[in-house]
Amino acid sequence: MVIAFFVISNAPTDFEVFCRTFNHAMVAGHEYIICASLQMPEYEAVSLDTIRNWLPTIVELRTAYRKRMIIFDREPVFHYTDARLHVFSLLDLRQVDYLIVCDDDFKFTNGQSTNLYKYSSGERYMDCFQYLETNPACGCIIAKHHLGGGGMGRKIVPMMSGFFETARGIILRGRNRSYSDIIDPRLIAPGIGEDVSISITPIINGLYTAKAMNTTTHKKPTTKYKFAVTAGNAWQLEFAYQKGVFAQIEKLFGDFNHGGRLPERLLQHYRETAARLGHTAAY
Repeated sequence: MVIAFFVISNAPTDFEVFCRTFNHAMVAGHEYIICASLQMPEYEAVSLDTIRNWLPTIVELRTAYRKRMIIFDREPVFHYTDARLHVFSLLDLRQVDYLIVCDDDFKFTNGQSTNLYKYSSGERYMDCFQYLETNPACGCIIAKHHLGGGGMGRKIVPMMSGFFETARGIILRGRNRSYSDIIDPRLIAPGIGEDVSISITPIINGLYTAKAMNTTTHKKPTTKYKFAVTAGNAWQLEFAYQKGVFAQIEKLFGDFNHGGRLPERLLQHYRETAARLGHTAAY
């Protein structure tokens, strides 16, 4: 299989850990590619040779540079959806079997640092690939950590509520995919929330989103969302609800509570679309 990891990075020190532990994200016998959108100005002093030296030599690296900020409504903001689409453009998706959408602060592990889970990050991602292979009604899987999921073991189950997020990776099929299959064009908006767009786009298309708990990839604690709409603040929940991705979801499907149950209109749309595709609705 050809497996591609897509990452946006604005923190070289975090991305170095990502790269230096990447061998634990791999399983022998498969081809791995990392596509990285490197945000400026943070990467002005970091050469590509330096980044390649962080990685196992058998991993292909594709990179491009992007300015972190755009001007929207006369204010400077981050545009994470634009950055994700930019990083997807580094590779022909028809050449890839599976995609994993990542954050740059992932630390992949071999599973030996816990008494409960002895499998590596790469082995858990293989569980997800196999699930997608045998469950065509599933459109993507969110790999999550252990909190609240210890009793699930290595099960993968449909997800209709909770945080639709990058977590420890969003796993999607490749081969014959278009960008609109990954992010619904109606959900392209500035600010945070591109991971929400990616993880509910399959539901819009009549495929369910699943979750895989107990993934052994580690991640730095996320900066708490700040509730004021201030220029240049990446973590703007209010902005997302007023002008960004969450506002677009509400416009299409009604009240959206990130972390809660999906809007009923979205679920009804999913059930109707799944039926047209010949799938039994998962929720």
